[in-house]
Amino acid sequence: TEPKPVPFAREQAPELVAELLAMAAGPAVVEDCEQLLELLLAKCRTGEIYTFLLECLCGDELEVSARIRGIDLLRQVLLKMEESKRHMFLGSCFPTLLKKSVSARTPPEQLPG
Repeated sequence: TEPKPVPFAREQAPELVAELLAMAAGPAVVEDCEQLLELLLAKCRTGEIYTFLLECLCGDELEVSARIRGIDLLRQVLLKMEESKRHMFLGSCFPTLLKKSVSARTPPEQLPG
């Protein structure tokens, strides 16, 4: 029984996930944010959460602590997926995150065209 996407997740999740990660990793960690992230993981489809997470992890808006929390959430999402589908998601997110990590710390003139 695959959970049905909740309406707020379909309409707001890309921005919502990024905001929750930023708040949960902030100086005054709000316990409610962690509970909301757990609720997203429990109630939303893993493929949707995966997509929203990659979008915010590859953007430039999140602070380092929020990115680290997001990567941990991504681990939880991947482990929650059906094992037969997990390799498809892992195969695309790993290179994407590595490319983002390397390109963020590499001078533009050293990046391939």
